[in-house]
Amino acid sequence: MILRPAQRRDVPTLIELETYCFSPADYPLSRSSFYYHITNNLMMVIEDAFGKVIAYGLVLVHYTRSKVYSLCVHPEHRGQGLAEKLLHAMLEMLGSQGFKHTDLEVKVNNHKAIALYERLGFKPLKTIAGFYKDGADAHVMEYHHAI
Repeated sequence: MILRPAQRRDVPTLIELETYCFSPADYPLSRSSFYYHITNNLMMVIEDAFGKVIAYGLVLVHYTRSKVYSLCVHPEHRGQGLAEKLLHAMLEMLGSQGFKHTDLEVKVNNHKAIALYERLGFKPLKTIAGFYKDGADAHVMEYHHAI
């Protein structure tokens, strides 16, 4: 497995991966969004032994704050710690670049993701009612980078 920055050549595979991970109610990313984020934000991927992208993480960056926008692991590769590896690497990069806080929203019923975020040090801030297109509520969580 190789962890690396996303590249423009990854976009077709990222689009395919997105359909495995997110329904229309989850605000999936478009082709143009992927191109934009690869250039303007922090986007990392994990390749399998054959060079195929099987996971990605996207963090939006703005001054000293950053936001985990999307974390996606192909269903056939879940349970291997890939999401944790991605998120840990991105948080380390953000901290080394001087970011003070990273936040995220997560569906209140996504217990596996919430457990992962808590394990990595995210703390709950608040809940937003009806945040997602399907009416689901979201927890807002925040990570404080060590300075």
